[in-house]
Amino acid sequence: MGHWEWDLVEDKCLYCSAELARLHGLSVEEYMRRVASLEADLEFVHPDDRERYRHWASSLLGRGPEAVIEYRMLPARGPMVHVREAEVAIQEEDGSYVRSVGFVQDVTKRVLAELELARAHEELEQRVAERTAELRKRELLFRQCHEIAHLGFCFRSPAEDQLTISQGLMKILQLPAGEDGVFPYDEFVTKFVHPDDQELVMELETLTPEGRYEVEYRLVRQDGEVRLVREVGEAVVDEEGAPLGEAGIVQDITEQRQVEAQLRQVQKMEAVGQLTGGVAHDFNNMLTAIIGNAELLLSDDLHLADRQREEVEEILKASERAAALTQQLLAFSRRQMLTPKVLDLNASVAEVQKLLRRLIGEDVEVITELDSALGSVKADPAQVGQVIMNLAINARDAMPDGGQLRIATANLDVDEADPRSQEAIVPGRYVMLVVSDTGRGIDEETRERIFEPFYTTKDTGAGTGLGLSTVYGIVKQSDGFINVDSEPGHGTTFKIYLPRVDEITEPLEPGSAPATLLQGTETVLLVEDEEPVRTLVRTVLERNGYRVLEAPGGPEAIEIAERHEGPINLLLTDVVMPKMSGLELAERLTTLSPQLKVLYISGYAEEVLADRGLSDQGRALLQKPFTPGALTHRLRELLDFP
Repeated sequence: MGHWEWDLVEDKCLYCSAELARLHGLSVEEYMRRVASLEADLEFVHPDDRERYRHWASSLLGRGPEAVIEYRMLPARGPMVHVREAEVAIQEEDGSYVRSVGFVQDVTKRVLAELELARAHEELEQRVAERTAELRKRELLFRQCHEIAHLGFCFRSPAEDQLTISQGLMKILQLPAGEDGVFPYDEFVTKFVHPDDQELVMELETLTPEGRYEVEYRLVRQDGEVRLVREVGEAVVDEEGAPLGEAGIVQDITEQRQVEAQLRQVQKMEAVGQLTGGVAHDFNNMLTAIIGNAELLLSDDLHLADRQREEVEEILKASERAAALTQQLLAFSRRQMLTPKVLDLNASVAEVQKLLRRLIGEDVEVITELDSALGSVKADPAQVGQVIMNLAINARDAMPDGGQLRIATANLDVDEADPRSQEAIVPGRYVMLVVSDTGRGIDEETRERIFEPFYTTKDTGAGTGLGLSTVYGIVKQSDGFINVDSEPGHGTTFKIYLPRVDEITEPLEPGSAPATLLQGTETVLLVEDEEPVRTLVRTVLERNGYRVLEAPGGPEAIEIAERHEGPINLLLTDVVMPKMSGLELAERLTTLSPQLKVLYISGYAEEVLADRGLSDQGRALLQKPFTPGALTHRLRELLDFP
């Protein structure tokens, strides 16, 4: 440490130590010669520090031992150094200051160390800031991913018996975003977990020996809405394996379960539809033989006794009821043949309304609300009428003490944002038919099975259970959708959505089955793999003058046609047969004889026939079961007109 003495009166250096001179890069003699005044001393001070040093030196008097300054010194020889200088003014007995003593110490190493430490601290702060920003970004991304996936996070601390939940879980519960997400565990379970699931949730940590668990339970929002969630979690331990608590990821799976339930329902209905369609097809073959032979008995001049005639008529009536039942099965399974037309749904409602009063009784008030600007739909008029009638009768049965039956129509556009699009309704333009009642309503278990065939809540013998399943099949086969909204004690509303078309409506024309038998003399090649049906058709045709060539299948029919010497006027063939389909057979024979007329018969569904090419226009089809009169009329239509 160098030191000096200074004459304050004459402003000159009185003494300079060797260390002080060395710090200035001078010898003692050089220092005493060069540093003759304060201004001369300023030459050794860094320019940026001179003004501060001058102010310090000039205000020295009266400050006592606290007159200390640090500055940068520029030696005459050698590098710049950092120094610490302390100066004390010595006061005489008369109170005047005539002399001062100063000490100067080289603090370069300390200052450089402090600068290095400051730089290191600044770099550390920068790294911490960057790391903090990165963590915040990851946290934001993590939180957003959880929100997108409807995920929430929870952590249970058994030591404090607290549950901490994330913003994602608070959103599932519809809690305010700013609310504290810390709850006493028992309070959270009691307040937000469904009462039937609380015991399960309270024991989550004991579900598996490893501390892992996966469980589904219900949460109840503050507005009372119930949400189904799945929680997957495991025990959290510190580095030494000591337990800290349980952490879980919570996902709202309410909509997922609803979609899965809808898919299972669709798959179940498809499976049941395939089964009922196959049964109805086989039943149609049997009914064709039963109805046809019964009608032949009644038409033949067999001089039946009255009792015998009545018995045959009863057989025929029972067969016709069975045929109607079969048509209902085909309607449900979407396997009936439709004759779609462009319809005004309002006209269909008005047509059915004429019959409703006799069917539903005077204690049920019928209210219609029909949209005057209603668009058109393309559907089978008879089937649409059956839909309205079945729903109306179902509503009547739900109101044994009377009530209101409301039938309404409206145009409706469904887009992807529409809540209806979440109910398996494809976005598009629709005409909506609404049939609602004020009856006793339907519980959830019944709603899930309401469209299944043979499922009914009515007493034994009060119904077949095919009414609503028929409605379901007709709507689906018409490319439409049907929804039911009902609760016990609050009535039931059925909403049917049929695609809207921009075409001119066609008038409704009632039809009736021909009863008379028409005769002919042409040659008919009959191909049918079901022997009872083949026998009936051959009998009907031969008794009415036709020459019949008979074959059980396609290969046999080709062989007969090749051997037959005369012309064959008409091919009457079943569509679906083993070895060769009716369509393939017709194609082979019409190649040999282009003038050959073809009439197809089938008890299969429209979609099955469409797969075999029978949806094309110009192909004549007679649907099973058919009567002898319908058969002969259809033959004459084909044979008499080109």
